[in-house]
Amino acid sequence: MTRRTYYYSTAAADALAAAVDRLHYGSHGRISKNAALDAIIRAGVEQVDVIEQRLRREG
Repeated sequence: MTRRTYYYSTAAADALAAAVDRLHYGSHGRISKNAALDAIIRAGVEQVDVIEQRLRREG
């Protein structure tokens, strides 16, 4: 594991925390918070082309 610092909106931070908690507590602790966060980030990375297109349209 590694630790990095990123800055993002409060809304995104709140949504991310809620998603991590949903996976962690929904599994009754069988999914660790770091594993949940890792899976969410990996899913986003797999969608980077779609995300880039959306950001370009919005920008």
